[in-house]
Amino acid sequence: MQAGISWGLSPVRQLIQDQGMTAFWSKTSYCSCWGKVDGVEQNTNSPDPHCKICSSGYIYTEPKKQFPVVFTDLHEAVQWTEEGINPTGNITLIIPDKDVLGNTIDMYLDVGLQDLIVSMDIQLQDIEILNSSSPLLRRIPAQLISVSWNGITYVVGNEVTTHLNSLIWQTQRKPPDGSLISVSYLYYPLYTVLTSLPIAINYGGLSFPRTILLAERAPITQADIKVFGDLL
Repeated sequence: MQAGISWGLSPVRQLIQDQGMTAFWSKTSYCSCWGKVDGVEQNTNSPDPHCKICSSGYIYTEPKKQFPVVFTDLHEAVQWTEEGINPTGNITLIIPDKDVLGNTIDMYLDVGLQDLIVSMDIQLQDIEILNSSSPLLRRIPAQLISVSWNGITYVVGNEVTTHLNSLIWQTQRKPPDGSLISVSYLYYPLYTVLTSLPIAINYGGLSFPRTILLAERAPITQADIKVFGDLL
């Protein structure tokens, strides 16, 4: 190592601290019901559909607040689906081992596949073409922007509101069942951990930030609502 050069990571930690966001992280683990039906071993490659403990084979912890982390390289591409326009994309998450005060970032060591992560510092917009007979949105709106049908634009907050991912009508002008309505809203994207790079080798007591690849999770599930409904 050349004399006079500091190889400490305090500038990196300071940069992440200055540019970082707050994430809420839910640890995911497999339920013991995998391969069972009604609690009896059946050697299936799926969770017990009648399990009363888990949500579709996974158990989620209460979300923990993590700061600072950095979300970067967000790639958005609009795709047409049967339900309407669906923005999708991947994002990387950079996690330092510690903050500038030396406090350990829990997620640095323990983050794993299928964990759920959301940041209240990231907000995206979506437009859905929704069938009024089943008014369940693919996400939980943070803010409803507009709802329209057959040339009618409804007054948000007066004629139509949301509860979690459901549209709630409060007007006699509600579209007939089976109508296709356009819904625009802002939301906080929920991400699933796809993969993570190994923790870098520790050189002389120095630990390097960890990079995680995330994919947006949509449509939102009842398990997601149970874990993050109060936040989203």
